[in-house]
Amino acid sequence: MKKLIILVILAMILSGCRNIDVVTNKSGDEYNEELESLMKKITILEEELEKKAIVISRIESENTNKSNELDLLKEELVELNDTIDALQPDYKRFSAETTDLFTDYISNNPIDKKYNSDLDLTIKELNSEYDSIYYLEHSFERIWQIEMEYAYQRLKKMLSQESWDYLHESQMNFQNEMNNTGYFIFNAFSKNDIEICDYSTEAIIRKNQYRKRTIDLLEYIYILDGGKEPEFLFQDYFEDDESYKRAEETIRELYWNDLDVVLAFEHKLSKLVSNGIHIYQLNGYKVIPKSHNYMSKFSVDTIVIYDEDFELVQEIKELNTLVPSSRLFDYGFQVVDWNFDGHLDISLFAMEGGTMLNAPSYYWLWDTESSKYVLNDILTDLSQSSWLNVDIEKNEVVSSYRAQGHHSTNYFWSNNELLPVSYEGVDWVQNENDTYQRFLVKKLYENGDWVEIERVPFKED
Repeated sequence: MKKLIILVILAMILSGCRNIDVVTNKSGDEYNEELESLMKKITILEEELEKKAIVISRIESENTNKSNELDLLKEELVELNDTIDALQPDYKRFSAETTDLFTDYISNNPIDKKYNSDLDLTIKELNSEYDSIYYLEHSFERIWQIEMEYAYQRLKKMLSQESWDYLHESQMNFQNEMNNTGYFIFNAFSKNDIEICDYSTEAIIRKNQYRKRTIDLLEYIYILDGGKEPEFLFQDYFEDDESYKRAEETIRELYWNDLDVVLAFEHKLSKLVSNGIHIYQLNGYKVIPKSHNYMSKFSVDTIVIYDEDFELVQEIKELNTLVPSSRLFDYGFQVVDWNFDGHLDISLFAMEGGTMLNAPSYYWLWDTESSKYVLNDILTDLSQSSWLNVDIEKNEVVSSYRAQGHHSTNYFWSNNELLPVSYEGVDWVQNENDTYQRFLVKKLYENGDWVEIERVPFKED
């Protein structure tokens, strides 16, 4: 076909050449040269057409392959979706019902909704509540732990004593497993400078373990309660603009003028005790200094205490605190039996301590007569100049501080008063050559006076 087209073209050219010859008087050689030139151009065009045809063929082939690959990917995607659907957690493991309401309830629980929202904001660095993923994960680990304890306590009222004993043993085994796993990782790896995961990963693992255990307990409640929607203690927390303004004015008046309130928070902690669970809710605000070279802080203004049925026990209001952000997990809040009467007491950081190791705090001791927490001035005042702890074995309060060395004094309670028992600390003695020597000194408080019982020089001196 191509040859035929070429012959036709040549014929047309020759015919045209004859006609032109009369006018132009060109010789035959000149026409032959033009003919050869045209033939070369035609050959070049043919070669280019063949190359383009090859390229087009290759593109068509590639498109066909891509189309086939796309079809395969679509098929794999369908299969993957089917697999994902099959792997979706079905929390209705024990129920005999044909519906899947429990899974629906759990899949739409308020904690996971809040977590997913906060995780997205934290990754984008838009959430002012968490300084990092670690803080986020650890905070939700604590939330799930509280929900677990709350569900566990509710089951106690729904079970016979025999059934409760088995559940209690199961719960203790779970908690022991959590503790022992942590001890194992520390002693086998961390203690030997072997890092098997970072802190964020560890917090994620612990959070997921508490979450799974909580869902197990909630399913028991769901079955025993006739299929009612599980009750969650957690609720998202919001504040209006007026509350922000009032809080900002109060905090600025108490501390300094260039503090900005950026976030309202509600923080729950819990403590399992022999007669149930105590739930403590802290309300407050995150504060950012505008011009001072300080990190963000938290101001707790209210403590709300609930019993095991989440009934209100007491509300402690109008607190003045400014807590460093390093205390994000508890805001310096502790649940400790400070006077060793068998009832848990509570304490809360008031502000940051200084270089002397002090930790200014509020202390409330449980009063059995009024069934309320009552502010204790003795411990509160003592914390202004020292760090307080308890020695459970001796039933003594330990007051520690730093002043050219570490010092600690032990106290015991007598008629609601703290009386000194013993002291241990550093004593500096000036020698004749104007040098100083350090001694570890121990004293006992007897008959109103301190009696030194031991003095040992430090080896490095």
